[in-house]
Amino acid sequence: MLDLSFLTKSDVQHLDEKIGFTAEERIILYHLAYNDMTDYGIMLELNVSRNRYYKIKSNLLSKIVREAVRS
Repeated sequence: MLDLSFLTKSDVQHLDEKIGFTAEERIILYHLAYNDMTDYGIMLELNVSRNRYYKIKSNLLSKIVREAVRS
């Protein structure tokens, strides 16, 4: 599990506004930032397969890195 708990609530909201995540990406981002669920728990909440979850998570992280590089 990736720990994004260093992000503040305003950081997460700023990223969400600036990047425009999908609903699934937004859920994953908030759980990773609050560090309140494991990857498996998030998969269950989203009701997606393991492969689908990690694909969404990978896309989410790519978007965050891309935005960081642009800033």
